[in-house]
Order: sequence, then structure tokens, then C-alpha cells
Amino acid sequence: MTESVRSTWGSPCTQAQLAAALECTKQDVEEMVSCMAPSGHVSGTHKVALAIASALNRQAGIELPVAVAIVRSCRKLCEAVLSTLDFFPPARADEKKIEQDPFLFYGPHAVGAAAVPAIDHYIDVLDGRRINWRRPRRDPYRLACELHRLSSAVKSDDTPALQEQYLELLAGLWGRVAQDTGWIGTVRDGAFMPAPDRFLEPSPAMRQGPEIEADPSAANVYGTCVSVNVSLAARCFKRRMMGLEVADPFDPGSPSISNANQSQVPG
Repeated sequence: MTESVRSTWGSPCTQAQLAAALECTKQDVEEMVSCMAPSGHVSGTHKVALAIASALNRQAGIELPVAVAIVRSCRKLCEAVLSTLDFFPPARADEKKIEQDPFLFYGPHAVGAAAVPAIDHYIDVLDGRRINWRRPRRDPYRLACELHRLSSAVKSDDTPALQEQYLELLAGLWGRVAQDTGWIGTVRDGAFMPAPDRFLEPSPAMRQGPEIEADPSAANVYGTCVSVNVSLAARCFKRRMMGLEVADPFDPGSPSISNANQSQVPG
């Protein structure tokens, strides 16, 4: 990723630029920014929040004010997505942190619209009202650090053992991964009702869904589930902001890919 391309993402931007990259109206951007960043300064975390709220609105059919409320109540989700979207490996106190692209998301020839299960976060909307956050059990940031380490090692010392480790790690990015799911709230009467903060903490209890006990009406039975890959939504947004194409890898004729999948449970 060149410095000139990187700067187009990190520099201040207009609401018109945000709207074009989000593929929404300028009015929608104005509404979101006024709620998320009243000062007008849109940080990296704000940009992730904009991408998530816009995706929930467009892909899951959630009203924009409700989508904004969901994102504002879950800052940890935005920070988790940002950790691999803008990846800065650890550095010593006397070193300047430099953004890296271990997943090659921002190369000019990358398709940009491919999901990466090992690092991607999802918001699942059950029956249009119950909102869950689904995320990889293995820390995506640590995975990015390991990928960056091996990539750098292979470039400086290309041994068969390092190559094997690097290729094994790459292959695992798109395989089945263990995930944790946590209830983050419920949409009721046109408003978002956040879950208690304890359900957002990374604890073993989160894996088994104790939220069902706290919200008996939302048992693990539902008619529809819309899964929005919010990490992918943020990556596509960043690529457009950088002037890069966002193409569907499974359809060469399509300029973009939908990152929400709706499934109907047979009744």
C-alpha cells in the first residue's frame, strides 16, 4: 500500500466522499455523522461505525436511526473491526508505528469483496429484532500479527519450514473457524434496546448464550436470520475511499458484492 493511496483514507474527507464510498445518500451521511461525530471530525473508529450502520440499513433493512443506535452502543465492535482494517503491528516505544497490509486487502489487484472467516465480525439480525454480534474466537489482531511476522520472515529468509508455516496460516484464513456469539440488544417499537454490558465482555459464558436466560422471549429459535459481515462492509468502504475497485470475486461482471445473506427457516 503506497503512501499516497493510504493518505486518501486517513485524510479529512467531505460528506460527499463518504456518501459515494458508502453507496448511500449525502442526507444519510449527514444524519449518521451528526449522531456519531457532532464535531465533524470523522476518525477511523467513526468510519467503521458509518460503514456498519450503512450496511445494517441497506443489507438488513434496519431503519437508519436504529442502525446508528446499534453501532453507538457497541464501540468495542468498531474497535475490533478497525484493528485489522487499519493494521499497525506492535512497535517499540521509540519506533513509529507503520500501517501494514498482511492480508493484501488494499493492493490494486485485490478483489476487495471477499469474506475472510478467520478475522471477520458479523451482526446477525434474528426475526428483524434480536441483534447478535458473532466474532472469531481467535483474536484477529494476533492472527494479523502472526501473518505479518511470517510474511516478513519469508521475504528475508525463504526456507521451506517458513514457507510451510506461512502457507498453512494463509490456508486457515478461509476455513471454518470457531466463533463466539453475544446478544447486544433488541429492536422494539422502532427503537434499539441495548443488552447489559456484561454480554459484550469476552468471557467463556458468552459462548453458550446465557443471554437467552436474560431475554426468554428470544430463545435460539427464529424464522429469519440476516447476517451482515461488518468487517467486509468496512473493507469495501475503505477501498472505495482509496479509489480502489470493489469487485465480486464470484461474478466478474459485478462491481460489488452484497455482504448480507438472508435465510428462511422452513416452517
